[in-house]
Amino acid sequence: MGKSTAPKPERTGMAAGLNKGFIVTRREVPPRPSSRRGSRKSVKVNFVREVVREVVGFAPYERRMIELMK
Repeated sequence: MGKSTAPKPERTGMAAGLNKGFIVTRREVPPRPSSRRGSRKSVKVNFVREVVREVVGFAPYERRMIELMK
């Protein structure tokens, strides 16, 4: 659910229009840490989430799904 990385159109150098603006060379920006969230889960994080799930319980929609599966 990250942002789409579609290439942006080149600037025309004109002062008006869709692609207005000064012509510069685009540089590659590294991905932000927030875009990696959830992709690599450590053992500790999984353990903590499991314990929290046991203590707090399920969300209402999760409880209904469990009932339907029974």
